[in-house]
Amino acid sequence: MSTSKQKLLAGQIGSAAALADFERGTASDAADRARKGRPKGARNRARDQVDAEASACRQCGSTRRTPYFNKRELPIRGIHLVTRKPYTKIVIRRTKCQDCGQHRDDRHFLNEPDRRGRRRIRSAGAGKK
Repeated sequence: MSTSKQKLLAGQIGSAAALADFERGTASDAADRARKGRPKGARNRARDQVDAEASACRQCGSTRRTPYFNKRELPIRGIHLVTRKPYTKIVIRRTKCQDCGQHRDDRHFLNEPDRRGRRRIRSAGAGKK
């Protein structure tokens, strides 16, 4: 609350002076009215969207599952046989189908940089002209 509003409430200044201060707007009132968020005219950031395939139960085909548990990370490097994309680590997480109760292991192939920030494996055909 601005000082003129506080003085008005305390009865220290007249109502005409307080009304004039209020209509003019003071620095503290402007700070009180400052809007949060992105400034006007600022553009949205361009973001990439990646489609991730949901894992499905092989028995019933449902994608509903319980939370993952028993996570295992295998530091194995290679190139995925189907997608032909390189990977540096395989993460295996166990889950259970909520519809039929079948347990399954979901495998995720990750291509993460090493300690120096390099990815050692390139996709098939990379670098050939």
